[in-house]
Amino acid sequence: AKTDKQKLAKIENLINRGVIDQNINVQEMKRVLEKAKDGKITFNTLMNTKIMQKLTDIYQGADNFWKIYSDNFYQGALKTAFGNPETLIKGSKAYNTYMQNIEDWFRVVGGQRFVKLDPLTGVEKTPLQALEEASAYLVTNTIPTYSKVPAIIENIRNLPLGNFVAFPAEILRTTANIINIGARELTSTNPFIRQMGARRLVGASAVFGGTGTIIAEASEKITGVTSDKMDGFKRSVAPDYQKNSTLIPLTESDENGNFKYFNFSYTNPYDSMLRPINAVLNAYGNGTL
Repeated sequence: AKTDKQKLAKIENLINRGVIDQNINVQEMKRVLEKAKDGKITFNTLMNTKIMQKLTDIYQGADNFWKIYSDNFYQGALKTAFGNPETLIKGSKAYNTYMQNIEDWFRVVGGQRFVKLDPLTGVEKTPLQALEEASAYLVTNTIPTYSKVPAIIENIRNLPLGNFVAFPAEILRTTANIINIGARELTSTNPFIRQMGARRLVGASAVFGGTGTIIAEASEKITGVTSDKMDGFKRSVAPDYQKNSTLIPLTESDENGNFKYFNFSYTNPYDSMLRPINAVLNAYGNGTL
């Protein structure tokens, strides 16, 4: 976007698709302060001071920057998978194939039916609109978004359990979505979509299991029990409940190849998030997904 009119149109497009939203942490603070005001200073007076407006703009701006970046990234990735929608001629074979691929993507990855008609205009969506809708789906379901917080979660702040509940709830929602979307992407017939799924799950696994990986690598150097040997142990010997766990070798292998190990997953607070990811990746690697 070069002109002010084009920039405003782009921002409006992002808002309409739900890509940029009011920042979840800022909104949480507003809700809590609204409950806490004692009449000495009104909430509006506080939020309308220049310093608070500036801090809010900076905080929300940084959050929206990454959402816009993610939207551009996903649109680029989907164009690689399906082609450039802006070069298609309606009624052509390429046009029809493209729209069919989008419908398949929503069915397989999004787990929902693609609505061909724009609900506001009643006009059939263009290939570009379809691609933008797919990108918005990925952004809003993998990045915390305040408008996605259910009313029941928002009302929990009225209970004596703590006030800041929306952000943790969104972390749980988006983590579950990352796992589900990644697993669905791996089942796609499109190789580029499968690559997106593999990267998504490997990235999540690295984030949630980073500490375990570092400890495992250190133990490998100390004990000599390689990651390949540990993977083979989990596939062939380990009990079912440990096959997707992070196992840390504690001793060197004896003359019979036996060694002692520790199940790090028991002490990893992110294990409930990491274990499903490992299960999906292991099933994909074994060809059972």
